[in-house]
Amino acid sequence: QSGGIAGAAATRLKLLGLSPWQIEEIRRGRVNADEFLLHNGRVWIYADVYEFEVAAVKIGQKAEISSPANSDHRFEGTITGINPVLDPATRTLKVRIEVQDPDGVLTPEAFVNVNIHVNLGESLAVQEDAIIHTGNSDLVFVVENGGRFVPREVALGIKARGYYQVKSGLAEGQQVVTAANFLIDS
Repeated sequence: QSGGIAGAAATRLKLLGLSPWQIEEIRRGRVNADEFLLHNGRVWIYADVYEFEVAAVKIGQKAEISSPANSDHRFEGTITGINPVLDPATRTLKVRIEVQDPDGVLTPEAFVNVNIHVNLGESLAVQEDAIIHTGNSDLVFVVENGGRFVPREVALGIKARGYYQVKSGLAEGQQVVTAANFLIDS
């Protein structure tokens, strides 16, 4: 094929978000792929999202990007693509975030921190430290009348900012142990 782009390379360009027209332009040698990938101060950030978090990530969501190397700059971007292929080694999917960087602060292959904004609504949640993961189930210790601690199996949802969403097993207002629960479990 002309332009040196084999089928595998064309597939990779498609996964990177290029349109069939753009891939054909590269194949015919009319443009370099970099012209489509980095253009007019617009860059793409690729972030790994864990498999259990993928359901909460959608195209069009906003993300905040910061660089450990340059803490003075914060960028806002929009998710423009979600790779449908799971990496079996890391159990993650790549998401592509388009960011405006007119000053060229972000450099290729640099590490960045990405926070994807997800509206979870309101739901019952407990501190991460309250959960005991047994391998088969997740438990919390509920404080009952008389100061007794009773183990209670819970179904957990999404983890965010040090808290787990509780889908079932607890009711609002119940007190749970949030520290040293491993001692109670012993």
